[in-house]
Amino acid sequence: MDKQITNKRPDYILSYWILIWFLLYITKIVPYNPKPIFTFAICFAIFQIIIMIGYNKSFKYILAFILANIMIKVLPFYFLYNTKVVKQDYYAIGLVVFVYLAWLKMNNRNIYKFFMEYITPSDSGRKSFLITRTINKLLGEQ
Repeated sequence: MDKQITNKRPDYILSYWILIWFLLYITKIVPYNPKPIFTFAICFAIFQIIIMIGYNKSFKYILAFILANIMIKVLPFYFLYNTKVVKQDYYAIGLVVFVYLAWLKMNNRNIYKFFMEYITPSDSGRKSFLITRTINKLLGEQ
């Protein structure tokens, strides 16, 4: 099967898109609050952890995933916790997700295969991204 996710293309990962959105929001470049999508992303990460446990991934593998998600999802959510969300923020989320999916299609990604690959723990996939790779090195996981 042709791999849909590649470490050479971090732009395929929605988490990085919302992290950039968070940075743009806190620097007041973008007025739309990404807090609700972080809530969804954290719930999705918990779902992924359950899948990793089902796949009997190593403790270090799961810990690296958890630490990476704390850095790119939980901490930004913490900074946004007391911020107000308005209806326009949800419209912005819809637009970002639409543009993200369109970006995947424009780059010839099969959306179904992509998401199936994304939720299935892969040693080569997850460990190849900068944040997770760095944490894995710190934990001594190869």
